[in-house]
Formats: sequence, C-alpha cells, structure tokens
Amino acid sequence: IAIILWIGPTFIILLSFLYFMHQINENQISSKNSSINNFLINNGFTLKNIKIFGVKNISRQSLIKIINTYNTSNIFNLDLNEMHKKIESNTWVKESKIERVLPNSIKISIVEKTPIAIWQSNYGNKLITKNGEIISASNINFFKNHLPIIKGNKANEYISSILNIVRKNQDLSQHIWSLTFINER
Repeated sequence: IAIILWIGPTFIILLSFLYFMHQINENQISSKNSSINNFLINNGFTLKNIKIFGVKNISRQSLIKIINTYNTSNIFNLDLNEMHKKIESNTWVKESKIERVLPNSIKISIVEKTPIAIWQSNYGNKLITKNGEIISASNINFFKNHLPIIKGNKANEYISSILNIVRKNQDLSQHIWSLTFINER
C-alpha cells in the first residue's frame, strides 16, 4: 500500500512535468481535450485560487478578470507572460510578478506607483509620479485633498524638484494646494 501511495503522487508530478515540457516545445497545446489535459484537470491541476499582494489602488476584480481571460484548461496552459504584459499595461503598476503555485494557484505581487501631485492639463486631470509619469486614475477625487494640484505646460516633468523646494519650508508647504507653471518654469 505504501508503494501505491508513493507511486500515485510521483506519477502525477511526472505526468505534469511531461505535459509542461510538451507545452514548452509546442508553444501551445493543440487540443484542450487531450487525455493528459483531462488527467491533469481531474487531478486538481486547475486554477482555483488567485492570491493578490500589494494592491491599494488597482481593482482586484480587474486583475482577476485578466487571469480568467487566460484560464482555459489546466494550470500549465496559463500563459503567464501574456498575463504579465496585460497587468504591466495598467498605469498604476510599477513592478509586477506572477507565479504559478502548484497544484491550483496563481500568485500576483504588485508594486504600485506613488502619485505626488494632480496635473491639470488640457486633456483632464491626471495623477503623476515624482518622475512625471502619468497614472490614469478613475478615483482622482480620493487624492484631491491629499495632493497638490499643478498646472501648466510640462509641469509634470518638473514637479518633483519644485515640491522638494516647497517641502523644505514647512510653513509655506502647508498653505500651498496649487502650483502653476508659466512658460515651462
């Protein structure tokens, strides 16, 4: 009985490894109904858990939707590279990592960008980072009481240095809620 208990999990792991190697060599499984695919699905190698870490401003539901778009059969068929690209396309994402956790989980770790100001431009209001990167935000109202508002051409490119100067004078910085750049200065 002990041999059977040892052979069962070993066989599943070996079969999973062979299936995964087949996927790498073929770049894509040609049939979702293959006997190996069915065996893996029947033995619990399907996505059941999505663990998400590090999100504060990104909707967990939007990340789950991305994963579910690629969830077509067993866990080895999940295209982690495509999922990663789609997650990285979110303007909030500074860094991300996605991992397959066998037998049935995906782990997503995200580092979000930190907004330092709201930039008012001809194209609307956008959150910006210290490097001037634009963060598209649907929840900009959440930040309007916490972040200064900047206006002007190329204001996003110079905001970090200006805010550093202003923050050195605490009395002044407490009373500034908006900065306007004129002629790019």
